[in-house]
Amino acid sequence: MHPLSVGKTYSLRLPDGRALGHVRVQRLQDWWAEGPFTVAPAFAEFRELFEREAEMRHQQIIPLWEEAMDEIEALHIEVIEEGEESAHPHLRIFVEGGEAILGAAQSLEAGPAMR
Repeated sequence: MHPLSVGKTYSLRLPDGRALGHVRVQRLQDWWAEGPFTVAPAFAEFRELFEREAEMRHQQIIPLWEEAMDEIEALHIEVIEEGEESAHPHLRIFVEGGEAILGAAQSLEAGPAMR
């Protein structure tokens, strides 16, 4: 069972409290939660990193994709349900265009395009 729920909105926050944006989960598939992503001002600082991750994932240039994912994971982004305080740990985060994909810990072996 996925730790996130369809119909709920989650904030993607950096450890310093800045929000990168919000995702409203519309679909759950296997260990992935997906939905529209609304950026917050702090996302601009990391947009290139997420774009590079998506490009490397689609081109399946695995070493460079892994580098980008390591950089994203090093941000320690917290996924927090709106109106709640506790974070959902161990989620892998992908942002591409206006969509976010959040993977549970069991999904860490591959990105969403590698399912």
